[in-house]
Amino acid sequence: MKAVILRPLALFTTVFFVLSCILFTADTATRLTTAVIFSLLFLLSLSLRFILPVLRERTMKSAAVIALCFVFLGGSLASFISFYTFDLRISRFDAIVGKSIEFEGTVTDVVWDGGYNGIYIIDVERCEDLPSFSCVVTAGGGISENSFVRGTARFSHLESNEDFDERRYYLSKGVILSGEAESLLYLRDGGFSLRNIAGRLQGFLSGILLENLGEEEGSFASALLLGDKSGLSKTLTRDFQRLGLSHVLAISGMHLTVLCAFVSMLLSPLGKNAGRIGSILTVVFYVFITGLAPSVTRSAIMLLALYLAAFLHRGSDRFTNLGIATFLICIIDPFACADIGLQLSFAAVLAILLFTTKRTDLTEKSMDKKNVTPLSFLKNATFSLLEAALITVIVVLFMLPLEWLYFGQISVVSPLTSPVFSLLTTLILWALPLLLILSPAPTFAAILAFPIKKLILFIYTLSNRISLLRGITVSLSYPFAFLFCILIVAAVVAFCVTKKKKRLIAGGVALVLVLAFALSCVAYKLPDYGRAKITMLEHKKSDGIILASDSKVMLIDIGNGYSGVYKKCVSKMSSLQATEIEAVMLTHLHTSHAYTLSEFFSGQMVRTLLIPKEDSDIFYDILDVCEENNVKAVPFTPGDTVKFEDCEIDTVPHKYYKRSTQPVVALGIRAFGETFAYLGGAYFEEAPLPDLSGTSCVWFGTHGPLYKNSFDPALPDSCTVFAGESAKEYLDEKYSSKEPDSVILK
Repeated sequence: MKAVILRPLALFTTVFFVLSCILFTADTATRLTTAVIFSLLFLLSLSLRFILPVLRERTMKSAAVIALCFVFLGGSLASFISFYTFDLRISRFDAIVGKSIEFEGTVTDVVWDGGYNGIYIIDVERCEDLPSFSCVVTAGGGISENSFVRGTARFSHLESNEDFDERRYYLSKGVILSGEAESLLYLRDGGFSLRNIAGRLQGFLSGILLENLGEEEGSFASALLLGDKSGLSKTLTRDFQRLGLSHVLAISGMHLTVLCAFVSMLLSPLGKNAGRIGSILTVVFYVFITGLAPSVTRSAIMLLALYLAAFLHRGSDRFTNLGIATFLICIIDPFACADIGLQLSFAAVLAILLFTTKRTDLTEKSMDKKNVTPLSFLKNATFSLLEAALITVIVVLFMLPLEWLYFGQISVVSPLTSPVFSLLTTLILWALPLLLILSPAPTFAAILAFPIKKLILFIYTLSNRISLLRGITVSLSYPFAFLFCILIVAAVVAFCVTKKKKRLIAGGVALVLVLAFALSCVAYKLPDYGRAKITMLEHKKSDGIILASDSKVMLIDIGNGYSGVYKKCVSKMSSLQATEIEAVMLTHLHTSHAYTLSEFFSGQMVRTLLIPKEDSDIFYDILDVCEENNVKAVPFTPGDTVKFEDCEIDTVPHKYYKRSTQPVVALGIRAFGETFAYLGGAYFEEAPLPDLSGTSCVWFGTHGPLYKNSFDPALPDSCTVFAGESAKEYLDEKYSSKEPDSVILK
C-alpha cells in the first residue's frame, strides 16, 4: 500500500489509462458528465488537502488524499479526452455519412490487396470544407502504400460484426470512418516523408534477410526483427495464435530490450552512460527501420522514458517512469487507448516491474564482474535463465484477462510455451543484427545463416506439433471463466509483492485456482455427453450444418465452396464452447473448394476432411491441400453412411435433375434414437421423396435449384420443421415452419 501511495503519478496514469480504455470502447453519451463529476471530485479533494490542518502534514492520510487527487484528475482527463475524440470530433463528420463524397488523400496502409479489390487506410486531406481525417476505404486493388489518390466514396460510421471487431481495430489506428469507393484513382506517389523512407529501408533490410536465409526462414526473421509480416505463412500465424505466442511476432519491448542489451554489451567497455546513449540511439533507429509502426513507436516511448530516467539518475521509481511514458502516448495519440497491443504492453511491463523492481534492465546480472570464475558465471547464467522464464510465466498470467476478453479464447499452454519460444526467438534476435552486419561478406554471412535457418525450422516444426494437440485452448464462454482469471491474476500480484512464506501461499492459491477452473471446465462439459447439437447455417444459395457431439465439432458444407458458410461456422464456435473443428465434410465437390479449404485450414485447426470420392482434378487438388496443411483426408462414396462420434450421417448418391447444375443433396443424421433430415432445394420437383416417417426434425434448405412446386410431405406429428426462404412459401400451410436454428438430439 505504501508503494502505491508514494507513487501518485503512477497511480494517476494507471487510472487515466484504464478509464480511457473503458470510455474508448463503450458507446455512451455520458462522457462529458463523467468528466465534470471527476473534475468536481478532484477540486473537492484538493481543497480538503489545503483546508484541513491534519491533511497539510506529511502523514499517511495526507499521502492518501494526494493519491486520491491524482485518481480523480486521471479520471477527469480521460473523460474529457474521450469526449473530445468521440463526441465532438466524430460528430463533425455526420454530415457526410451516407453520402457520395469526393476526396483526395494519401494511402498510409494497405490492409488487404487481393488484386481486383483492396482495403486501404487513407489520410484524407481534401474533402469539402472538413478538416483532415483518416478513413478505411474498400476499392479496386493494385494501389500501393504512400500513393496520393483521388476518389468518390460513400462513407459510414465504423461498425463491428460477429466476425470482426472492426470498430475497435480501426479506432486504435485513428480511423474514424469507413467507405465504399465508387471510384479511386492513383494520381502520384506521395510527397517526401519519413514514413516513405522508413518503408523503403525496411524493405531493403528484409531483402537482405530473404537473400541469406531463404523465403520461408527469411520471412520469419523479417517479421521477428523488422516487423514485416507480409511473407509469414498463415499456418505459422495460426499455430502461434493457438499457443498464445502472438506477442513473439509482434514487435514490442521484448525485441527492443534484447537489441539494446546487444548494444550495451558491445559498448560496455566505454562505461554505463555510453551503453545508455547507444541504447537510446538504437531505439530511435529501430523505430525507423520498422516503418514507424505505431506499436513499435509506443514501445519505444516506454523504453526511452526508462533509459532517459536512468541516464539522468532518476530511474529508481520505474512505476512512475512507466506512468509518464503511457501518459505521453495517450496524450500524443488518444486513439491508442483502444489498441489491445498497447493495453497488453502496459500490463506486461507492469507485471515485469512488480517482480523486478530493483533491476535496471532484464539483462543485468547480479554478479561481481571483476571476480568472475567459470563456476560463478555458470551459476549466475543459470539463475538468470530461470528468472527470465519465471518472469515470462508471470507476464503471461498477468495478461490473461485482456487476452481472454478480446480474443474470446486463451491458450492453456502459454505459460509453458512462452518461456521456451521467447528463449528461442531471443537467440535469433541476438544473431540477426550480426547477419545484417556481415551481409557484405557472403562467406561469413552463410556460416552464420546456417544455424539461424535450422533454429527457425525447429521453431516452425515445434509450434506446429504442439498446436496439433487437442484441448490447448479454452473459450471465454465457460461459466465463471473471467472471474477465475481475475482471481489468478490477483494471486500472481500477491506472489510478486510478497516474500518468503506469503509468496509460497500466494503461489499455492494460484495453483489451486487453476486446478479448480480445470475441474469446472470438465464438469461443464459433462452434460454434453449423450447428446448431439445441430446448428443450421445459411449463406445465399449455400447451406451448412455444425454437428457437435461428444465435445467435438464437425462442419458439413452443403454448398458451392464459398467462404460464407465457413465464416458463419467460426462465429458460432464460441456458443458451442469449442475452439477447434474436428472435421469438415463435403457433400459434393466444386471448383472453389480447393482455394476455400486452403484458406480455412491455414486459419483454423481442422484434423479430418471427409470428401466424396471421384476421379477428377478437383478431388486430387483438395487432397493436395489436405497434405499441405496436415489434414487427414477420408474419402467416402456418396450413398455411404459416415460416422462422427456418436452420430451416423446417411448420404445419397449424386443425382441431377433438369434445371439443376448441382447435385440433389439429402442428409440424415441419426444419434441417440433420433433423426435429423436435410433436403436441398431440388427436392419436390422430380427427385424421389425419402421416407421421413421416423424423423424428429427436418430442414428444407436452399441449396441447389429453388423450390418451384408446392409440397405436402408426410411427417410425424412430433416432427419439428425448419425451412429456408426459398422453401417456406411452397410448404403446406398446416406445417408451422421455423427459421433455421439449432436442435439437440439426445
